[in-house]
Amino acid sequence: MNQILLDAELKTKLNGAANSLEIVNSYGERVGHFLTLEDYVRLECQLAFAECADEDYQEIVIKNVVKKGVKSSREVKESVLRAKSECILKKQAQASD
Repeated sequence: MNQILLDAELKTKLNGAANSLEIVNSYGERVGHFLTLEDYVRLECQLAFAECADEDYQEIVIKNVVKKGVKSSREVKESVLRAKSECILKKQAQASD
């Protein structure tokens, strides 16, 4: 994921944001969205659940992402990938029993 360096004024506005925001240029054209970490975690979990409706997988995602209290988008992605790996290993172990 690419990063944008914020100036002090914008950083203050975004750090204080309680909700996700639409980002527009000087012409009012939308150029992107800012998601709070909470909204980003929710979105990543919903995407993960859409990929696999398996209840075991969803429990693993919740354990690795939500309950762990991740603090960055990178940690969210890594936690979702770990949950996928853990779920695959669990399924393989069940299949070999």
